[in-house]
Amino acid sequence: MAPINPEVEAKILAATLNRLTSLVFGYDLRKGLSKAWFRELDRHQDLWERFAKNWEDSVRGSLALLSVFGPGSAAAAFVRSVGENLPADELALVRLWRSHPWQLVAFQVTKNLGSGFVQVKPLGSRPATWPEGSPWNEFRLFSPNISSRPEAHVSPFLTLLWPQGLGYQTYGPILNFPGWTEEDFNYLVALNLSAPSKEPLEIKGLWPQARSLTAELTRHPVFSYLLTASSDHPVLMGPLGPSRFQISVASFEDDSILEEAWWKARARSYSDQVGTFTSLEGVTEVYLGDGSSMRNPWFVVSHEARRIYLEAMSSASYQRGRKFLEGVAEFPQKPIVDVSTTARIAAQALSPHIQDAYDRLIRKIDESQKASPSDEIEIQNEKQKIEKVMERVVNNYNEGLSESAEQTASALGVDPSIVLELTKLLNKAVPASSPRKLVLDLPPRVFNELSSPGLPRSEGYVVSSFDQISQEMLESVPLMRLFRRFIDLAALAGGRIPATASGYLDTQLVRELWGEFQPVDPSSQWVTYPRREADWFWLLRSRRQFEGAGLLALDKRGFFLTDRARALLDQPLTLYKELLTYGLHGAVWGMPERSEPFQTGFRRFHGLLIYALGVLSAQAKNKEKWVNTKLLAEVWIEHNAFSEQLEILQGKYLIEIEFNALVVKGLFHSLGLAEIHPKDLHSWGGELRVRPSQLYHALFSIQLPH
Repeated sequence: MAPINPEVEAKILAATLNRLTSLVFGYDLRKGLSKAWFRELDRHQDLWERFAKNWEDSVRGSLALLSVFGPGSAAAAFVRSVGENLPADELALVRLWRSHPWQLVAFQVTKNLGSGFVQVKPLGSRPATWPEGSPWNEFRLFSPNISSRPEAHVSPFLTLLWPQGLGYQTYGPILNFPGWTEEDFNYLVALNLSAPSKEPLEIKGLWPQARSLTAELTRHPVFSYLLTASSDHPVLMGPLGPSRFQISVASFEDDSILEEAWWKARARSYSDQVGTFTSLEGVTEVYLGDGSSMRNPWFVVSHEARRIYLEAMSSASYQRGRKFLEGVAEFPQKPIVDVSTTARIAAQALSPHIQDAYDRLIRKIDESQKASPSDEIEIQNEKQKIEKVMERVVNNYNEGLSESAEQTASALGVDPSIVLELTKLLNKAVPASSPRKLVLDLPPRVFNELSSPGLPRSEGYVVSSFDQISQEMLESVPLMRLFRRFIDLAALAGGRIPATASGYLDTQLVRELWGEFQPVDPSSQWVTYPRREADWFWLLRSRRQFEGAGLLALDKRGFFLTDRARALLDQPLTLYKELLTYGLHGAVWGMPERSEPFQTGFRRFHGLLIYALGVLSAQAKNKEKWVNTKLLAEVWIEHNAFSEQLEILQGKYLIEIEFNALVVKGLFHSLGLAEIHPKDLHSWGGELRVRPSQLYHALFSIQLPH
């Protein structure tokens, strides 16, 4: 017998796990294994109730499985309790997990191996619970979710891993942390391990070297999952690049350091300046620079302890502060703590009760700066005045409105100099506008909203609603038609759709489907007559979309409808929502090695492109409102960071061809959002005629740019 395809084997094992889960959940409920974790989760409801609506269910399921199959003896007890009732394949998996437990792992992707597999390098040292003989420094992971993400090589992930023989698979939430390093995770976990004390640490968040990051993440899974609050956040930028929290502490002997004159003289000798000097009983605060709110670097002196802290937002600023006090206070070459600002903010949110000596000094400074009641009123009045001006200036920018400083000042009753100063600050903070005329010249607010996750929505420009979608419209959607055919096939074949040993649809079935669906596949001109599923990319991609959306799964007997799919058999609108959401945000709808730039750009700008299709059609001069896809591709090219690189590698014409194949035909048409002109349906050129479908007009309400 030929060896089984690794992707097929992974999918079969995932289906085996899914059959096990209800039994495991019942066992955990009876034994109360995860009860303490659930109580801890409930205590943090004020934090996670803002997360995605399915987050809680996903985490509770993960906690239950981890309580049974994680490090410990619960898996062996589970086998003793229910093992005799398990089929052989399920029993084999559970026995594997007795010696190869589930664990929460933070890791970096080192290579995309294709077919849903990635090679990963875990962060931190090998835990004692990692199986003997299993590789640690690098291992293989099956995760179509991660392998399809263009950012996979850039940012570390955190998720629950379960062994599947030679590799691992993921279960539950998959968290991604742009810009994070191993030190960020160590810092947060170290804080979680700390306990409040009357004698606080000098600097908190120091990682105990003897501990394993994986072991601690697995031992404290609720804390690990609460990091969702900081996942997928963009890297915070400072004046000198990505913003960091860097801190060290050193001793000093010369009391001159407590005097403002000493600091100013020192600054002059270094061609620097003192931005702020504040001296209180027991503590002094100094930061260098022009006095702006970006305290970088910043010194805090403890008089009693005779210790001075150096905080900086970048390595350059840290070295500037270190050199400034050279010979007076000797700071280490590298900061004692060096983490991203995102991790620092996460720590303050998740572990606010953990205070170090530095925190207490800062709190003392902050409390001393509280104004008197009369001063507070004056400060509030000035603050409100500035807020009103800033709100108007920002609103004018966001809405693309033009207004002079004098007009703004007159409307708000303030001095024009305030408006000019705040306008200068805003101009420094935002990127310069494009010098060329864009196909869609939208105000920044609208552009940003249309570049955000979810269906396109921007007040005054586009809203979406499923209320006007009819059954007739859904019946014309190619993906919906194909899935209904899969439902019929499963019913006819005893619940299974025939598959080959390699995990593809049965070859005879592919030929039957060709006769039925070739007319609706706009890319079929590239296929003469498919002898197998791999020859017909539209069918292959569509079937994988059904799997990715959780509607179809594979076991040894073939493909079958999941519980989720069966629950939606009489809910076609909800089914379409699932396919639309996955198609826009999760599907791998091209060959990964060729289409990654398109998927990156489309997933960010899909709202913009959907809106552009409606606008360009409304503005079209022809009676039938057809849009030349060359114009639609230009919208994508204008805003995609990859476009310049792609033009060099491929040329603009080839980009347009690929855009049509992957975005227009592969996605818009398959999801029923666009009609392609009958004469262009099977054309492969760079210029096609396309227009919004009836379904598009029911789903989206479009207003032209103002």
